[in-house]
Amino acid sequence: MLDVMIISILEFSPILIIAGMGQLLSQKSGVYNLGIEGIMTSGAVFAVLAFYLGLGSWESLLFGVFIGLVFGALLFVVSEKFKLDQIVVGFGIWFLSLGVADSLFATVLSGKGLTLVRFAPLIFSLNPMVFFSFALVGIFIYIYSRTNFGLSVIAVGEDPKVADTSGINVGKVRGISVIVGSGLIGLAGAYFAVHVLQGFTYVMLSGYGWVAFAIVLFARWRASYVLLGSLFFTGITTIVTRLNILGFTLLPLTFMGYLPHIAVLVGLTLTMIFGKKSGMPAALGMPYKKEEK
Repeated sequence: MLDVMIISILEFSPILIIAGMGQLLSQKSGVYNLGIEGIMTSGAVFAVLAFYLGLGSWESLLFGVFIGLVFGALLFVVSEKFKLDQIVVGFGIWFLSLGVADSLFATVLSGKGLTLVRFAPLIFSLNPMVFFSFALVGIFIYIYSRTNFGLSVIAVGEDPKVADTSGINVGKVRGISVIVGSGLIGLAGAYFAVHVLQGFTYVMLSGYGWVAFAIVLFARWRASYVLLGSLFFTGITTIVTRLNILGFTLLPLTFMGYLPHIAVLVGLTLTMIFGKKSGMPAALGMPYKKEEK
């Protein structure tokens, strides 16, 4: 019983870990990605589309990454090139990506009876994406502490004007961070569709993008804490769900659906109250306007 539950937690955890790493990369550079929920949904639907077109599970993940990169590029151009408010743009990306996912699913995929093929276990009954998600955290920790690009991301997120003066291309760093981060978010949604849902339902996916967003805030923008937060939330959700199935009703399943949104509200409130004390990048949410000479 215990080993099955641990495996279930670890198999589910890449959704939040990968999406959290994508959100972290974007926010570290100073850009909110409030489109995360919609991008994850689009990633899931595009993964199902790939399977419908006859592609395998791994190719389906690439479809999710692709649509994430597209929305990430759109977010970067509108928020950084046109200097529009990141909150407004983020919500716009959210609604647009949800609309794309809804239209594609309703017109092409609905009623097809598709059942995606899960990834085969690698070792310890765990699939390769579990190990990839843990390795991704280690890679991010290394990037932020040991590489010039990682230090540039931190500098741009803290003070883009100083970073620009020191020779860092602010637009390039933020562009890479936002686009790659969105690609990871799309990958998380695709993994959800392929391995967890083996298909697509709006009910099952709803809220997990916001959970990943909240975890980044609670983690104080540290990759290692994002990993711990993802495992904690996944563990609580898995345990409560299994106990409810067995008849031990600790929390109604309906109430569990509200937890992601409550977590986000609490996270945003605490961030606004404590601000820089929480480790928040100083320039987060502020488009950089280069002064003309």
